[in-house]
Amino acid sequence: MTVVILVPGILTPGRIRFAPLVAAIGSADCEVKELEVYAGSQVPDDYSLQMEVDGLDRFASERGLERFHLYGFSIGGSIALAYVAEHGSRVASLALDEPATDFTDDDRKAMAAEGTDRLADLPPGERMKLFMQTMTRPGVNLAPPPPSRPALRWLCVLLASRRCCCPSGTTRSTSPSCAPTPARCTSATEA
Repeated sequence: MTVVILVPGILTPGRIRFAPLVAAIGSADCEVKELEVYAGSQVPDDYSLQMEVDGLDRFASERGLERFHLYGFSIGGSIALAYVAEHGSRVASLALDEPATDFTDDDRKAMAAEGTDRLADLPPGERMKLFMQTMTRPGVNLAPPPPSRPALRWLCVLLASRRCCCPSGTTRSTSPSCAPTPARCTSATEA
């Protein structure tokens, strides 16, 4: 059986995002590939889409996967598209679920119109507010997060990472350990 690699979006770690899917799949071989942006306590200055593509390739190679099915959600879908562009012969099939970008000029114009092209220029406390506003209907008032709730490390990393994710390993200031185990998915990192 060919293994399925699941790549999450940037808002929720894969082990959380894919838990219902993993439960439904049951006996299929699958691996959850956490994003490279969460590998450390801070986003590397040179973080880019290429870092995610290289990390996915390394992840598959470390598990001895010559060919695999690839599923990407949100930014994971964009990572999957970029991966197939470089390593298409390794991917048996590709499934995309709401890819964050398809890297076309029209898509970049749409991000600029939404205002997400300026997230990195905002103070950290304002980034999530703007990002969430782009995800809701005009006129919806978003409640602020409760002040007593501690920030999650992955959410802090998310906010810091909004300055990157572009093709060919370049950084754009405006963009959005386990072996394969049958019957369940495993996470590359336990953040």
